[in-house]
Amino acid sequence: MEDRMTFRTMKTSVLGLALLGLSGCMNAQPEADWNSAPAERPAYDQSSEATQLAEAACRAALASKTGQTLDDTRVDYVLRSEAGLGVWMSARGAQTQWLCQSDSAGNVSGLGEAPVP
Repeated sequence: MEDRMTFRTMKTSVLGLALLGLSGCMNAQPEADWNSAPAERPAYDQSSEATQLAEAACRAALASKTGQTLDDTRVDYVLRSEAGLGVWMSARGAQTQWLCQSDSAGNVSGLGEAPVP
């Protein structure tokens, strides 16, 4: 009986340590670094100087729609197409990502929640 209790105690301790270790793998981002873009942008990100007007206009549209300040929004990545630019963004505290369609001059033609992969 004593061996069984020792094994059970050891098993519980190992499981607890494993869960504690996994909790450190959660994608927590310090509040101070929230405004900066994700540390590693995806390889398909096409953000450049030529997309800055569209990015700024989309951030302003997102801030207006969510009632947050401009500092509470950030651009995650940009994709170009024949139809214009797709700007994927995040808003502080939101669990969703936003997609904005704009031309390179910053004329926003659409803004909505984007599916998160």
